[in-house]
Amino acid sequence: MFIRQASIEDAPLVLEILNSEILAVDQAHGAFGLDIAKQIIDSPNEPSPTWLFSDTEDSIAFGIGNLHPDSSAKELELTLSVRAGDSRYPVLLDWLMADAIQKYPDFTYQIEINEKHEENLKHLASRDFKVIRFYNSLRAQVLPDLEHPTPPEGVSLRAVDLSNMEDLKQWHMVYQQSFADNFGFTPKGFDTWLKVIQADEFIPADGVFLLHVDSEPAGFIRTDDMDAFDSRGFVVHLGVLKEHRDKGLGKLLLATALAHFSKRGYVRAELGVDTQNASNALRVYEKMGFTRVSSWIAHERPVVLNA
Repeated sequence: MFIRQASIEDAPLVLEILNSEILAVDQAHGAFGLDIAKQIIDSPNEPSPTWLFSDTEDSIAFGIGNLHPDSSAKELELTLSVRAGDSRYPVLLDWLMADAIQKYPDFTYQIEINEKHEENLKHLASRDFKVIRFYNSLRAQVLPDLEHPTPPEGVSLRAVDLSNMEDLKQWHMVYQQSFADNFGFTPKGFDTWLKVIQADEFIPADGVFLLHVDSEPAGFIRTDDMDAFDSRGFVVHLGVLKEHRDKGLGKLLLATALAHFSKRGYVRAELGVDTQNASNALRVYEKMGFTRVSSWIAHERPVVLNA
């Protein structure tokens, strides 16, 4: 087996492998876009190599893998994919796990698998990965010419200026506090968080909105355009401070995102939701017309298992 590190020029090849696998097991999910492949290569959280696996130096790659470390949480977010019909997923999984033992022995692996990919689910179980969470991908129709909603008295909404440090500090505060009780959330100080945000080239300049109640930050919504190839916008995060929940502010933020997508000419919106989220986010999304298109099962295990 020949292994080499991917460069950004390999993004089309990475995308080809990703789509070969997902479309073979879950047509309803649909294809990924090129920006997803670029982000995998760039690596979220901290720089880490994306590996391409092929039979020989001259043959086309059949698989990709990346460990994606997050030192703050001591977690490795595994990306692992092989072409449809290829049986070497467990071989690459073992290779990545052996690499992690050398570099990150005190970390934890985390990986999400589409619920319809029965073979990969069996492979993870055979290596002592445990199911920890279930996530749904939801989609909704975006109507043309949607206007931004009018906030009630005392509430204001505006796009975050990504070059304004005060805006960024308010976004960081609301994000940290509104997600503090979410499963698996790891707090990050402003400087650490800011480095990740500033390194993320996929955040649209006008795609993050901050909500204020009586001039105080109370909620936010972050979108991106990674699915623009499919005329689809994506909601990355939506958060409302606990003391302001159950007042319709989540729906207001979501309506703002839908209007934002409508102005871009998108016809669909997508988001992911933890089905066990204590904030009842799933219910809010369903009331706004979002329905499930696919489900994902999150797994984890320590890099080094206890004896």
